[in-house]
Amino acid sequence: MPETKVVGNDFFLRIDTGSAEAYIICEQNSELSLSAEVITVLCKTTGQWAEILGGGTKSGSISFTGVYVKDPTVPNISAFELAALVGTVQDVIWGGAGSGDDVVEAPAHITDVSIASNTNEAITFSATLTIAGEPTITTYST
Repeated sequence: MPETKVVGNDFFLRIDTGSAEAYIICEQNSELSLSAEVITVLCKTTGQWAEILGGGTKSGSISFTGVYVKDPTVPNISAFELAALVGTVQDVIWGGAGSGDDVVEAPAHITDVSIASNTNEAITFSATLTIAGEPTITTYST
């Protein structure tokens, strides 16, 4: 079976506002990071080699950058609307937007939003969402 390559343009971050899935407008880059802490045990009987135990804390985050624009024609969240949500937990969907595309769904705490306006440059923003529960990896259905 031939491979299907997926470009980053086909992946989006969406926040479920309850009434609709709102896209982050003009998102340029995004990254999903999941990790699991390991528990290291070292004792006299293992010599200098540590043993690794499972069961450590799992965590994750989603970070992204974008350019501030307004588009009232589609359900979306702008940088300023996202800033108003700092400190709240929202359901997020990260991945493809086509039916059958892989996605990660999770509750996420909006922990950081930064908006920058420099002379003669587009207004940019960045944000970090800390995953606040077990993510579900599934396929997107429209």
